[in-house]
Amino acid sequence: MEEINIKPLDPPTDLTSSDFFSEILTAAASKNTTISFYEKRDMEESALTSYPEKNKINIIIKSSEIDKRELYIHELLHAKMSLLGFPSFRKFNSIEYPAWIVDSIKSLENTLGHIHIFEEMRKMSVYQTELNEAFASDVIEAIQSETIAELCHAVNFLELSIRDRKVLDGIRGVLREKKTMAFILFEQMEKVINTVKTDSPLNMRETMVQLLRLIDQFIYLDTGINSKLNFFYSICPGFPEHFLDAKASSLLYAVELEQYHDIFILDNIHHQTCFIVNAVAGGKTPKHVVDQVLEEETLGFLINYFG
Repeated sequence: MEEINIKPLDPPTDLTSSDFFSEILTAAASKNTTISFYEKRDMEESALTSYPEKNKINIIIKSSEIDKRELYIHELLHAKMSLLGFPSFRKFNSIEYPAWIVDSIKSLENTLGHIHIFEEMRKMSVYQTELNEAFASDVIEAIQSETIAELCHAVNFLELSIRDRKVLDGIRGVLREKKTMAFILFEQMEKVINTVKTDSPLNMRETMVQLLRLIDQFIYLDTGINSKLNFFYSICPGFPEHFLDAKASSLLYAVELEQYHDIFILDNIHHQTCFIVNAVAGGKTPKHVVDQVLEEETLGFLINYFG
């Protein structure tokens, strides 16, 4: 019989009996969300967290790494951030960006989560030294390549600065010399995350928006293309609970773009897409209908509706 590539996994007993584990499962239960663990043989990553459904979180550990307790903790912290309402990037499906843009923004989202995750792991005296050393080696090796996009390098430099600042500081000169454009963008992104707090969903969203603006400008200067990332990547608002009863139109507004049949709902704080109303069958979604919904419904209703 052929071996199944993925199967259920029981986390280490010392982890499941900990207050940390209990806290996250309690938070999940309060959101009617289940957290399941799996092991998988053929994985590029050592571990990952996925969200296959609205109320389901899967933590998947590479079969050869299932004895590494730090991986479970790392992924549980990713799950915790999701449960606390920290926002993520979602690309508008009708737009096709080059893979180097899509992959870089996906990596950037992971990196922003790591600001909290590595800080929490250090507080718990939990380290993933082996993985961080391997990542640093990959970054150093990658700068020799001419086929990797500058944006990808910049995001890698940012990730390395969060994983191990001493290593990053030790090779700043080499990175600046080998990948000058990427290093300039990295320093701009580093300044953003050092200036804007990421300690709440709303603050994290502001950081994400500012970083998208930097990337948008970088892509335009590099290629001459206006990527319009503020429209074509949505970021959930991240508004605090006391905003949820407010009239949606006091915080959100609808925009239509001539060449698209969809309506983009942006916030009036960052002017970044929060939600996208997909076109109805056979025609363009009437903007006045969306405007009416924003006028009649609360922000909380919109957030629950779009999930």
